[in-house]
Amino acid sequence: MKAIRKINNNVAVCQDAGGSELIAFGKGIGFPAMPYEIENLDVIDRTFYDLNPSQVALISEIPEDVFRLSFQICDRGSRILNCAVSDSFPLAMADHLSFAIRRTREGIIIRNPMKYDVQHLHPEEYKLGVWAVRLLSRQYGLLFPADEACNIAMHFINQETMSKAQGKEERFQEILNLVTEIVEQNMNCILDQDSFSYSRFVTHIRYMLERKDHSRPISSDNRRLYETLKQEYPAVYQCVQSIRQALSSRMDWVPEDEELLYLMIHINRLISREGL
Repeated sequence: MKAIRKINNNVAVCQDAGGSELIAFGKGIGFPAMPYEIENLDVIDRTFYDLNPSQVALISEIPEDVFRLSFQICDRGSRILNCAVSDSFPLAMADHLSFAIRRTREGIIIRNPMKYDVQHLHPEEYKLGVWAVRLLSRQYGLLFPADEACNIAMHFINQETMSKAQGKEERFQEILNLVTEIVEQNMNCILDQDSFSYSRFVTHIRYMLERKDHSRPISSDNRRLYETLKQEYPAVYQCVQSIRQALSSRMDWVPEDEELLYLMIHINRLISREGL
């Protein structure tokens, strides 16, 4: 790794072996004349990729001791809450801590109207906030307002919400790719994933997965339609049976015949619209 520009004594803009730019934290890496090769990578404590200019400027403005506390708080929170934090989360936390320290020194108190709700609805996050405030108090000899524990807790709550949403979307993409591959293999085709018909198919798969915990038996009218399509489009029927088996294996969920009927209709429409 090559250090190419100093931010402060312990932070530098670097390039990795692939030529990608990053921000590295490490004791003393900003001391030598730039540029230079960092031979011992063990001195690197943290790296941040894909930061925008405002985030880079933020790193140069916030004291190093605040960043160390931010890393400590974020690591503890990630471990206790079992929540993966984004790469930029420690930067956002450091920005908040720096502002909280400045406000407390100036005697500015901002009440958080969500304090009671956070304390009772998110007790683990609130405990983290209380611990973090005690850590700050010991470090700076300041008496922080009680609301600050809630403020820090809310950062973790927001991070958990984003992490869950991202995880859900990644899971959906995984299932969508699986279903698409099964359709292409069974129907011997390559689907145009930029087409409107495929977009409608994607929407159906998304809603199908959201309905999976609310399955209902197939109605008598739909049962007749299901049997008719099964006879008229045997290839499509075999395709949805393959999808059912895959979903059973991946998600421990066996779609009802009602869902398979809708899936058959959408797949038949999809391949018909694309002229397959």
